[in-house]
Amino acid sequence: MAEQTCVAQHAFDNNHRIDINNLKLIGNTLLGNPKDNIDNNEKSGIYEISCKDCDQKYIGQTKRSILTRFKEHIAHLKHGRTEKSCVAQHAFDNNHRIDINNLKLIRNVTNSRQMV
Repeated sequence: MAEQTCVAQHAFDNNHRIDINNLKLIGNTLLGNPKDNIDNNEKSGIYEISCKDCDQKYIGQTKRSILTRFKEHIAHLKHGRTEKSCVAQHAFDNNHRIDINNLKLIRNVTNSRQMV
């Protein structure tokens, strides 16, 4: 990285032109990739919640982040609104547990027309 910094500094000091591709390379090296990786829990799409106490799995889909939807399932269970969530209903009826470690993104969907 120090070598690329020196090259960039030399180019600026001597009033040289810099190719746009080289500038992008230097910028990405110095600043990091401008497109940060997004955690799967922050993505939307088709997701799976596995029961911690049995082999049951729930498959759902959401246009919002799957973490937001997961928190809604937990809130429905916590507040006794089990009719609003099959996950909450299963956990309540069977005295089973669900937690964030049992949430998994199956397919990232960025276009809502791709939803089933």
